[in-house]
Amino acid sequence: MGIIQKDALRTTIISYIGMLLGYVNKVLLFVILLSQEEVGLINLILSLSLLFAQFSNLGSINSTWKFFPYLFNPKRKHYGFLSLNLIIALVGVILFSLVFILFKDSISVYFESRSSRFVQYYYWVIPVGSFMVIFKLLENYLRGLYKNVFAVVANDFILRIVTTIILLFYALAWFDFHILVVLICLSQAIPVVLLIGYMIYLNEWHVSLKSISIPKKFQKIILVYSMYSYMNTLAAILVISLDSIMIAGLIGLADLGVYSIVLYIIRALMIPYAAIMRVSSPIVAQYWKDRDMVKMNELYKRVSSVTLFIGLFLFLGTWVSIDEIFSLLPKGYSFGIPVFLMLMIGRIVDMYMGLNGTILVTSKKYRYDIIFTGSLIVVVYVLNVLFIPKWGISGAALSTTIAYLLYNLLRLFFVWKWYKIHPFKLNQLKVIVLFAIVLVSLIWLDLDLGNMWLTMIANSILVVILFPLVIYVTKMEPEVVEYVDKIIGVVKLKLGKKE
Repeated sequence: MGIIQKDALRTTIISYIGMLLGYVNKVLLFVILLSQEEVGLINLILSLSLLFAQFSNLGSINSTWKFFPYLFNPKRKHYGFLSLNLIIALVGVILFSLVFILFKDSISVYFESRSSRFVQYYYWVIPVGSFMVIFKLLENYLRGLYKNVFAVVANDFILRIVTTIILLFYALAWFDFHILVVLICLSQAIPVVLLIGYMIYLNEWHVSLKSISIPKKFQKIILVYSMYSYMNTLAAILVISLDSIMIAGLIGLADLGVYSIVLYIIRALMIPYAAIMRVSSPIVAQYWKDRDMVKMNELYKRVSSVTLFIGLFLFLGTWVSIDEIFSLLPKGYSFGIPVFLMLMIGRIVDMYMGLNGTILVTSKKYRYDIIFTGSLIVVVYVLNVLFIPKWGISGAALSTTIAYLLYNLLRLFFVWKWYKIHPFKLNQLKVIVLFAIVLVSLIWLDLDLGNMWLTMIANSILVVILFPLVIYVTKMEPEVVEYVDKIIGVVKLKLGKKE
């Protein structure tokens, strides 16, 4: 857990700096400078690009960190593993680019009635999606080298600075909305270029056909795993992208604009979880290689305890000031509050049980995850068709939350049945009970100091005192205490260097 906490804290800090930039971009500049429809258009392009990236990677992304512990050999340039995965990804990009071009008319028809402006930017999905594929592949390769931080700097910090600059130039009327969209699309290449440069600096950019020396038998294992993991991870991306795509097709870009802002707020809250998952995946792969189920079980429980605390704490801190937060946005965004509530419930469950997916897809039973994947896709699609026309973006949020609950429960049961490990600890129940007491108490108190900013500050102080501080002082959950101690240690170290 030491490696995980160390890198997770670093990436969390960097990601939160990036989040502040992202808040300036999406919650302030986007909302101020663009209409809801324009916000929805940009997010639709990015959502479809993410889906294109998932289809075209052909499983190369997950196989990178799954098999890296077995192929790690600097002297032999890791048997050309990077080259093999880049070839697989390139084949996928070419294949699905052709599909996307050939089926343009059929796909465009879906958006023409409610989101007609998207058709003008249809082909931008291909380059943006290609940039996303290469970035994720290189990021996972660096994970295998335990170089987790630079990819976060490139994607969560530098890219957002560039986006801020682009938006500021747009605010100064240096160019119109069309050029803004083009520049935002092209900027997605920046993290890819930076990662390639970083790998060259590390002397890890081994790209040539001659470098591929993986035994043919092992190549077959990698290709089979890539095929299955491709289907598995497709579900996660579909859950993220399908609601946005169906909102655009069924009710329009303006509603998607509101939904996109709510999604951004939630993704910002999930940064610590994402950081922990980012550095946990290669550890899980290593434990499978070592066949060390004792450490796997310990890691499962410890990570789940920390991510449960993080999810509950961040939800608590946000929900008690939710009215004040949304009052900072234009009036048209206020109906995003119930969307936030429903989506966040699903995300907390996902944060708590999230490691079960990593454990399953890196195990020998990874093929079974296709059943869960197929079920998830069907549930999301059917519920969206039923709920979105009836309840709008709240219906999309409800369908996504139900899907997250079912998906994680199925995976949880499967991992327990086959490997007899689970994330549950008695101390976690104590944390949940404390959370419920604090939440009900603060809602009942309904603090209002007459000033929005003072009310938000006071609510935040109360949340910190009543939730994490109580857990820390009473040592209710040792894993949380250790996590907080790590944060305090990093802060003290940084302050000490400045002095």
